Amino acid sequence: MKQNPLNVFVLLAVGIALIFLAVFLIIVGMLSTLPVDVKGGAFFLIGPFPLVLTFDNPASWLIVVLPVLLILVPLLLIMIWLRHGSMEQAKTEE
Repeated sequence: MKQNPLNVFVLLAVGIALIFLAVFLIIVGMLSTLPVDVKGGAFFLIGPFPLVLTFDNPASWLIVVLPVLLILVPLLLIMIWLRHGSMEQAKTEE
């Protein structure tokens, strides 16, 4: 498949437009005068290290369990895939 340099510029323009749209929506949301009680949390995965911020007690257990699942599930899938591949290789060598 031959890559067209124009595709790079189109994707770059779309990405920049999405960034400006997001900033615009954040500013509009901050300027709204509706009284809102916001509760929630945030999860940042910086390399292999999860950073969890929570602002609501009922949702805190989910915010704590989520990083563990996001680290363990891919790790287990890779281990199963590698074990399956080594079993297949052993069968073909016999």
